[in-house]
Amino acid sequence: ELRTWSQTVTPEILFCHGDYCLPNALVHDGRISGVVDWSLGGYADRRVDLAAGVWSVRHNLKDDRYVMTFLKAYGYEEPEERLRPFKLLQKLA
Repeated sequence: ELRTWSQTVTPEILFCHGDYCLPNALVHDGRISGVVDWSLGGYADRRVDLAAGVWSVRHNLKDDRYVMTFLKAYGYEEPEERLRPFKLLQKLA
């Protein structure tokens, strides 16, 4: 499934965090004021960070309502289902 999918995706490569999750986000007055632990930072498809972030929001907050808030704040406008292959890749890593 991933091999077939990889031939159809248009890469969105940029510098990514590599472990974008709630424990690595610093929040002040309800806004992200910083992101720490860049040890896995490097060039990757931005949806890798989004998949990790979605997992973290679900795992830490236990409420799917925050997933859409997270995706909108990040500027991601595609349906969440489009992140599924990136979630599968994350499990392989």
